[in-house]
Formats: sequence, C-alpha cells, structure tokens
Amino acid sequence: MKSSASGNKGRGKAINYDRDQDLVAMYNFPLQVKRAVQEIQGVAGFMIYDGAISDQEISYLGQWLETHRAFLTQYPLSDLSKLFNEIMKDGIVEPHERRQLFDFLSSIAVGSQKNPVVNGIYTDHPQIVFKDRQFLFTGEMEFGPREKAERVVVDRGGIVAKSCTLKTNYLIVGNLGSEAYKFGRFGSKIEKAITLQREKKTPIQIVRERDFVENVVGG
Repeated sequence: MKSSASGNKGRGKAINYDRDQDLVAMYNFPLQVKRAVQEIQGVAGFMIYDGAISDQEISYLGQWLETHRAFLTQYPLSDLSKLFNEIMKDGIVEPHERRQLFDFLSSIAVGSQKNPVVNGIYTDHPQIVFKDRQFLFTGEMEFGPREKAERVVVDRGGIVAKSCTLKTNYLIVGNLGSEAYKFGRFGSKIEKAITLQREKKTPIQIVRERDFVENVVGG
C-alpha cells in the first residue's frame, strides 16, 4: 500500500486563499481590467444615448471611478479618470467641460448610433525606419496579405515580432478592421501597445497600414 506522501507526490500545493490572495489578484488582474473596460463602455453608451450628460450621470460616473480605482492606471480608464478629475477640480462642471466628457464617452461607448472609431492612437505622418527595427502586425491587411508586409520588413533589414514588447518599434494596424478597433474590441496587441506607451513611456508607434505602405513605396 502506498503511503499518503507517495500518493500526493507530484501534486501542486493547494491554494490557500488567505495566503495567496495577492498572487490570485495579480493573476486575474488583466481579466478584471477587461471586465471594467467593457462595463464602462456600456455605461458610456447609456449616458450619451440622449445626447447630453446630466449632473446625476456625472455623479454616478464619479462613484464608478472610485469603485474601480484599482484599474485606473489602464487605458482608457486612466484617461477618463484624468479628465474627470480635471473637470471636477473646482466642483463646477462648465458647459465646455460637459462637452469634453461627452465626447470622450462617445469615443469609447458601445451601442451608440454613430459607432465611432477611436482616434488619437495613431502616429500621424510617420517616418518609418526599417533597419534593425521591430515590427508587429495586427488586423486584416487591405493592400495585400500579412505575409507580404512581413517580407517587406525583412527585406529592408527589419525584424518581424510575434508579440508586443518593450522592444517593439512599430505596430502596424490593418485598415479592413478599423471599425473593430474601438476600445474593447481592440486586439490585445493594440491594448498592450497603448499601455506600454503610457506606462513605460516606450517609443512604440501605432501606424495605419496605409501609412506603412506609403513609406514602403516612397522609401
């Protein structure tokens, strides 16, 4: 008969939720962030539905941000929190500030009739350097298959990356998927790039496929 010690051989140590709560929290943090973002998208869609932001809605938004303060370092929650705090600094919401808040919520809302695409994440008129730079592609390519774009990078001395890291220089975003790149429907590569830009101050550039092709043709 095998001893209990032998029977338990190879089994991992059971989770002790009192002891391991910090580890569990860190492990689940990305999922919690995604859920918070999806929730604020729905809240934003509801708030902008009638074309205005009421005082009651602003109060609710402040409560929501306080409840989810653990996630406010992540885009777009970080930008929303910064804007909200700036607006509420003097305790008075001016008409132009109400419009600023409405516009931001419109840019991240799900279910709005306009279904806007997030702007402001792309590098305008990028001057792309290929040699020894790391490129990552995401989305569907309009000008040709992704393999062709990757081959162009390699032929010019660049490196094709498989994931977004601190070493990534360019994230090329396909045009056909542009309507899906509203936050919450971003691919994980875009989310990671934005986070690296804002938190790590990395020089990674998010580039439209068209701008990439123009640099290839004009280079």
